[in-house]
Amino acid sequence: MKSKIFFTLISVIATITTAGAVNVGDKVTLSETASTYATGERIPQRFLGKTYTVQQVGSKQHPDGVLLQEIYSWVKVADVPVATKEQEKNVLHIADSNIDKLGRRYVILYDTVIKVVTDTLILRDTIYKDRKVEFSIDTVLKVNRKVIIQYDTMFVDGGTKWQSKDTVYIVKPDSVSAAAQTKIDSIALKGFDRVSVGLRGGVAANTFTEQNYSWKMGYNAMLDIQYAHYFKRSNENKPYCGILAGVSVGYTSSGIKGSVNDQYTTTDADGDRIDYTITADAVNATLGQLQVQIPLMFTLLHKGLFFNVGPRFVIPVYSPYSQTLENPHIAAYYDAYGVTRVDNLITGRVTDEQKNAKGEWSAPMFQLYASAEIGYEFKLKNNQSLGIGVYADYCAYNTFKRNAEAKSLISIPQIGADPQNPAPEVKVLPAVDAAINKLGYFDVGIKVVYNINFGK
Repeated sequence: MKSKIFFTLISVIATITTAGAVNVGDKVTLSETASTYATGERIPQRFLGKTYTVQQVGSKQHPDGVLLQEIYSWVKVADVPVATKEQEKNVLHIADSNIDKLGRRYVILYDTVIKVVTDTLILRDTIYKDRKVEFSIDTVLKVNRKVIIQYDTMFVDGGTKWQSKDTVYIVKPDSVSAAAQTKIDSIALKGFDRVSVGLRGGVAANTFTEQNYSWKMGYNAMLDIQYAHYFKRSNENKPYCGILAGVSVGYTSSGIKGSVNDQYTTTDADGDRIDYTITADAVNATLGQLQVQIPLMFTLLHKGLFFNVGPRFVIPVYSPYSQTLENPHIAAYYDAYGVTRVDNLITGRVTDEQKNAKGEWSAPMFQLYASAEIGYEFKLKNNQSLGIGVYADYCAYNTFKRNAEAKSLISIPQIGADPQNPAPEVKVLPAVDAAINKLGYFDVGIKVVYNINFGK
């Protein structure tokens, strides 16, 4: 009974001693400088600097200890520091929202002195005019409504140097003073640069409206390497505005399907009229293009959302095609003799190789796309980000021109022009060159990009 009363008394004393500091249920951070548990064993390095839940404060064996729930270990109360009222009087009262806006840059205000803390910034303290203070941030933690920054400080006073590890508690999310806000704005609103590497992929199609032909969906895939400069903002509620440029390399493929039913008239070497009827039950063609794209776009960035819009200049490198014909026929009516011949030697025949042809089509040598991208980027370590979004391109202009001499997809040279070889050699053109008057293009898909930021 006495032991229970003694244990209860010890617990009450420990609770009173730590009141206002550490309480059951609090989230606390085990200090980076902690070395041993309350029991004397060494604390592994992997447990330091992490946040834990307080399960119990004080016990019979460890009256000055704190039991951490996640690792079920007793640590010294001094190794899970919490700001005292006296400490809170001497630190900056700053809103949690401003911590997010600053990223890894912090403003600490002592009376009228503003210290800007970055990873490597060396500054001169206006209180200690002859000293330089270097801040190196170790950890940044949010516990309930408190923000805790642990950092190393190195003081240089003349030729003397010494180093200490401090913990700054930013508490009471009140309004920020005008002087502090000015300094925050100068950091949070300034411009920055970024280099990005990304992938785009989706569906694509060459578009047109021609009799007997229609377009088929295909795909596109691009590798993007881009540079963007974002200008300084005038207000933290406004987005960053910038210019984006770069180079993209990739491949696009789409198709054409339809049938052939063409009529045209020619004359033979003697001037006699020949009326041709060219038919094919089906035409299927696949158009490919290896491209180089150069974007020059206007870009917006606001609270993780990004939006890019502007032109892409497109230059084809290689434009392959493949094409199949089903049941092609050549019928010729010889007006001078009043007879019709179909797929004869004198009319010419489509060979098996021409029914399944491959080659290069007359792709436009220059294209101008109107492009747009929208998405969201997630913050990563080391101030980088990963963006995921959607994109769309539309061909606003290209230099495509149809083969003006082509009367049909299947072309018959003049019969009898060569007396030694009067039978013509049939030419089968790519459908896009022979039948399409105006060529369009569009694509839509998903974009993934890794951003490396500088000066943010």
